Amino acid sequence: MNSTISITSKDKCSRREFLDKTLKGAKGIALGTFTVALINACSSDDGDSNPTGPTGGGSELTVDITASGNTALQNVGGIVALGSNSIDDKGLFVVRRTETAVDVFSRECTHQACVVSPFSGTTATCNCHGSQFSTTGQVLRGPANSPLKKYSASIDGNTITITP
Repeated sequence: MNSTISITSKDKCSRREFLDKTLKGAKGIALGTFTVALINACSSDDGDSNPTGPTGGGSELTVDITASGNTALQNVGGIVALGSNSIDDKGLFVVRRTETAVDVFSRECTHQACVVSPFSGTTATCNCHGSQFSTTGQVLRGPANSPLKKYSASIDGNTITITP
């Protein structure tokens, strides 16, 4: 079977039109890819992203307690749950103990490494298997049987510095 396709001048486009349409399509694809990458970079798996802090990289992390989302740390007893960061990919709990002291714990459950949810009152619960932890990182209810990992931290003015 021999078939031919006939092309009329109406179906043809110039090289310039072809390149223009091709480049516009490529720009659309690139913009869409960039947008998806940007959205993924700005999101957090656990819903606790903190766009105004913490900052840092490598060996220490700083948290500005005047930044939106961190203001609970201006008061003794305040607690903030931070998402994944350069110190701990599961996130951190920062607890203001006194005017001059803070405690920082990993949000990684010591049972099976799930992410522990933010505190409700003085208890944080792991949604995977129900382990509960106190504001001192201690196990209140298992199956976890080890306290949350604790990090070194200091407070100077409005800045908390956390080190591994």
